[in-house]
Amino acid sequence: MKLWDDLNAVGKAKGERPKPLAVGETFEKTYLMPERSIFWQNGLEKREDGVVQGRGMLYLEMVALDKLGVPLEKYPYALTETIRTLIRLLMPFIV
Repeated sequence: MKLWDDLNAVGKAKGERPKPLAVGETFEKTYLMPERSIFWQNGLEKREDGVVQGRGMLYLEMVALDKLGVPLEKYPYALTETIRTLIRLLMPFIV
């Protein structure tokens, strides 16, 4: 509420002022995980000319899964890393 009051003082508050919680009242808080690159080892960077480019090693196994139609963007980062690790572990035995 203090943050909303501070933003309201400078005219940047959005919506109505939050109501105080009473003892025993429940509330919901949403946490957003930081976005990470699926295909590049060191993530993405935006150059001065506005072009976005990948940094580090390209994960070809993830590119192949994407081309096969696997919706990687819908999966959490931990799951995509697990899939990538399993592919890297099993591929020598498959070959």
